[in-house]
Amino acid sequence: MFDTDTKRLYVEHEWQHVDVRRGGASDNGTEQIEISEYLLQGGQTAGHRELWRLIRVLFDEPNATQKE
Repeated sequence: MFDTDTKRLYVEHEWQHVDVRRGGASDNGTEQIEISEYLLQGGQTAGHRELWRLIRVLFDEPNATQKE
């Protein structure tokens, strides 16, 4: 996400979770995460891979448009 008012670039993470073991209790929310923090989180999800691809495209790295 890019906030045009603050000129801030960040990852917005939305989640929704239903715990069937606790009578269907649900939890949901939105969190704003700095890009550097997001990329340092454990695990390389599809979101991480796509963000790295977009960063390479933004900075015009060779082979950025090729599939990994």
